[in-house]
Amino acid sequence: MNYMELHPMLDNVSVACHNLHCSRRQLQRVLKKLCEDKRIVRLEKGKYVLQ
Repeated sequence: MNYMELHPMLDNVSVACHNLHCSRRQLQRVLKKLCEDKRIVRLEKGKYVLQ
């Protein structure tokens, strides 16, 4: 969430993975959970925004 607060529009998962030093799969799991909790919204494939 801290990363999303600094970058409200996440439009490149690969860049976020590199910046967060995590795997793509780890980040996808976190993003899915945040979507389920209604904390972020998935706009399209690989694009997320804070709600």
